[in-house]
Amino acid sequence: MRPPKIWYEAIAGPRLSRLAQRVADAELPRPALRGLITAFCAAFDVNMAEAAVPDGGFRTFNEFFTRALKHGARPVDASPDVLVSPADARLAAAGSISEDLVLEAIKGRDFNLADLLGDDSLAGRLRGGSYATLYLSPRDYHRVHSPCDGVVTDVRGIPGRRYPVMPAAIGRIDGLLARNARTVIRIDSDDFGWVAVVMVGATNVSRITVTPSAGARVCKGDELGAFNLGSTVVIMAQRHALELSSASPIEHMTQVGRPLFERRARPR
Repeated sequence: MRPPKIWYEAIAGPRLSRLAQRVADAELPRPALRGLITAFCAAFDVNMAEAAVPDGGFRTFNEFFTRALKHGARPVDASPDVLVSPADARLAAAGSISEDLVLEAIKGRDFNLADLLGDDSLAGRLRGGSYATLYLSPRDYHRVHSPCDGVVTDVRGIPGRRYPVMPAAIGRIDGLLARNARTVIRIDSDDFGWVAVVMVGATNVSRITVTPSAGARVCKGDELGAFNLGSTVVIMAQRHALELSSASPIEHMTQVGRPLFERRARPR
């Protein structure tokens, strides 16, 4: 039985997320922290073999959750015809950005791109381009990376609610992804026109950290930011004539650096 809508409304305020933030940032006694991390890894099948563990171990649960990976753990496809995945996540939806700017969050539930971006002009520029919605689970690597080469032209935080982003909640809350707190990173890319990477917060996600500032040049695979607990990434590209890569089928897991969209081959 799915929880009622009122339950999601009750947990979408800032208090629960602030409490989770304080707990995640607390420097617990090392044995207690190790036990917590071990239990979390066992419960969610976290692959720690690829994690870059600092000397002396993690100091807080959040430091573990936002862990870096060992060098070379995520090879990045360097082809200029490929837009790569910005995150380790399940690809829930992907396709073309329609004329009415309505995109699919999950099957049967939509959201408005202009509402998500908080920018009607950028949304209009992306009309006819491509998008993908990626959901991160607790087991996933929670840093987000650039899908392309280009210049970061804008980083904008948009306040909002903190609804959970599981399918059951999306099925209950209209336009959920465009109502949660989120950060929009706009990139003027070398190969795909305007690209927007939206990091969407959720219950217990009270902070989204961003690595580059506006004006910084990023290369494909460079770190853009991190979720301090859970969430979702929506990526959009302006350039037409892109198709979803066979390396990242819908409803399957993809990883940072793996092809997400590819430029369609021109007819000979």
